[in-house]
Amino acid sequence: MFRATTTTRRRARRDDNDGALDGADDCPLIANADQLAFDGDGQDDVRDDDADGVADENDLCPGTPMNVAFDPTTGCSGTQWVDSQAPCGGDWRNHGQYQSAVVAAANRARDASLLTNQRTPPPYARSRQERLRPLSALPPLARSAAPASPEVGAALFPHALRPPDREPAYQLSGRAL
Repeated sequence: MFRATTTTRRRARRDDNDGALDGADDCPLIANADQLAFDGDGQDDVRDDDADGVADENDLCPGTPMNVAFDPTTGCSGTQWVDSQAPCGGDWRNHGQYQSAVVAAANRARDASLLTNQRTPPPYARSRQERLRPLSALPPLARSAAPASPEVGAALFPHALRPPDREPAYQLSGRAL
């Protein structure tokens, strides 16, 4: 007895006819053949401008620079995250708040395995360097020893070792005023 079996092939669906299969198409109902993903992050370039793998609608920091460690849940680098924690996006009220945000960013990066304990910088290192940078830009001070002899001193400081040029203008009872 022969049994007839038929195999039906399911055609891959392309609801929007843009050439991408619906399972791999990020917009299965909208044709977007020109929206290619040149950066290879799985998101088309229109939906992930900074190529960090976090879609723009979920990306808290859409301008993350390339080759910078970032939090894969927010799309923010450490610097961007610290800046976003400033009150109302403005300046920090005091240096302690800034340091707390830097420590929190380092802890978040460590928890996301972006940093290890060996690579975690001291939390205040960057802020300390920023404060000292203007001082390091100053030229070194010239240091000179005190004059070794009266002759050298006279050459360096002629006004201090000279006697007065004239007599005092007023004298009273034999003493100069």
